[in-house]
Amino acid sequence: LDVHVDRRVELMSILQRLAGAKEYMGTPASTYVSAVDAQFLPFKDHAAVVATRELRANHSIGYDAPMWLAIQLDDKLELRAPPGDARWNTVDIPAYLATVRDFVTASGLDAFLAKHAAYFTKVEDRLRTEITKENPGSWFDTFFGARAGTRFVVVPGLLAGTRNFGPHTETERYQIIGITRVDFDELPTFDPLTLELVVHEMAHSYINPLFEKHHAELAPHAQRLFAQVEAPMRKQAYPTWQIMLNEQGVRAVTVLYLRQRKGTDAGKAAADGEVARGFLWTPALADLLAEYSSARAQYADLAAFMPRIVELLVDAK
Repeated sequence: LDVHVDRRVELMSILQRLAGAKEYMGTPASTYVSAVDAQFLPFKDHAAVVATRELRANHSIGYDAPMWLAIQLDDKLELRAPPGDARWNTVDIPAYLATVRDFVTASGLDAFLAKHAAYFTKVEDRLRTEITKENPGSWFDTFFGARAGTRFVVVPGLLAGTRNFGPHTETERYQIIGITRVDFDELPTFDPLTLELVVHEMAHSYINPLFEKHHAELAPHAQRLFAQVEAPMRKQAYPTWQIMLNEQGVRAVTVLYLRQRKGTDAGKAAADGEVARGFLWTPALADLLAEYSSARAQYADLAAFMPRIVELLVDAK
């Protein structure tokens, strides 16, 4: 299992933090967070930070959008492939990255990260141990089908706070897990909720591209359902029907995972929580996915089951 603190993720998180992004300000106080602020606050007016603020204001480059860019950067912070997120489509990415590379040099980012390497190792070891015990990848291979040449990469998002992100490339499925609590050693605590978040982010790597391929069939029904829950969705930073639908699918997968791995009570508790958040169709979709799970001989993969999912949305009230 590939678990590591990622230089690119930390870099983009630092830029967002300096730009005042609230979603990157929720990490608990620690020596590392204090060190980040001490090292990089003097560069809050650097061109890269100014550009980051402008991208947030003009292109909605916040929340998971910076992570979609991060995972497509090579070691020299050059773009390997376009980010798989539409918010970047109208951005001059090479110009932005030129300012980012200058920020790295001017701020001493690499020396700073090297100084904290021992802390990173402790964080990685703790997260790797907990996820290895759970082994969620085996469940995903069974449910969705194993994908040759694809690997899961779990990244502790040391400045992501309560946020978790699931960007992916053609061959890498990332789960960037925020830090919500730290113990007396200032190491993040990884409890059952953290593992649930790992499952949630893993599911995004499957559900998002699948639903995108079936955009035409899903759109009219998802738009109608989104109108019913638009207010609570926007409060949770899910402002479009596409995002809402992806989240609905991911949460149903997570509920089914918990039901099958942790028992009926755990699955029901998770489903009830999702309904309370406005994801009203989670129980029904989880039940439908359970039908798919028990009929894998009939369906080659979840794509073959999509007509049933569309049918559920058609009938949903």
